[in-house]
Amino acid sequence: MLKQKSPTHLSVAGAILFSLFSLAACGDGPATPIKPVQQTSAAQTAVARDTQNVGAIETVVNAGGAIVPSAVAAATQSAGAIATVVSAGQTAAPPISAAATESAAIAGTAVSAGQTALPTVIAAATQNASALATTAGQVTVIPQEVAQKVITTYATEILGTKVETKWAGGVSSDVAQLFSLSPKVKEAQVKASQLAVVSYGALLTNGAATVSYGSGAIAGDVTVDIKAASFGAFSLTLDQSPPTTEADALALAKLIFPTLADRAYVTTENTPRGFAWKFSGQVPSVDIKTLQATVVAESITLGVSPNGRSRTVLYVAVGRGDFATTIKP
Repeated sequence: MLKQKSPTHLSVAGAILFSLFSLAACGDGPATPIKPVQQTSAAQTAVARDTQNVGAIETVVNAGGAIVPSAVAAATQSAGAIATVVSAGQTAAPPISAAATESAAIAGTAVSAGQTALPTVIAAATQNASALATTAGQVTVIPQEVAQKVITTYATEILGTKVETKWAGGVSSDVAQLFSLSPKVKEAQVKASQLAVVSYGALLTNGAATVSYGSGAIAGDVTVDIKAASFGAFSLTLDQSPPTTEADALALAKLIFPTLADRAYVTTENTPRGFAWKFSGQVPSVDIKTLQATVVAESITLGVSPNGRSRTVLYVAVGRGDFATTIKP
């Protein structure tokens, strides 16, 4: 019988996850955000999940393999959790992520072969949990002032608007608390966080935001980096009645995000739930290697939705450079 890991790893409250806020229209008001937690929780969450993976696989072995598929699911979940830690900036984690993915493959092979005992998978999962526990103690907390600068710079340079942050740091569950994602933008954000060198999130005085940037390399200048290759998603709540026509809704969106006003938008939604538009094209930018003027691909999802009778939600997701393809047409 494999000795279980310490239960302390299983009691991680309010852990940082790479789930994101909604850019979908809904009539409900935003949920009350929980208190922000430090980036360390991301690694602790992965430790907890991988420890659970060990227990799940051990249970399968003891049961004679009758529920072996659950071992595959547990190992796959573990790999996903560790990949989240990698995206959160844990540079020591990639080998661990690879090991967890391998353990999922081993479990899948065992199922296909009809095997009923998976000691190799248990060993791999145990090693992953141990390595992650070490990684958890090596986490660097993202300074709030750094994240705040990225969020506000993006708002000014890409959207042409000013925002005030209540809290800023790594992309957290606090940001997720405010909204629930529309499927297309959720998929785009997940892809962006996996592609990006760095990702940040913020609770705003009137909404939430996430920014991911850097595809393989960064220039070190935030303005250059976000213009060259980035993904940003912002959702702002305005204390005003929702517009009732598409023309008024688009005019409001262009007023709030003036830098994006000259794009040739195509309507994707015109319903009682709100209005939405998309844009795909090329825009002026800067090459991060030469710092010379260039053009990059850009994709935008823009929308205006009612939030009750007296409030309006404006949302926008912008993918630039390599991140443009994260937003599906």
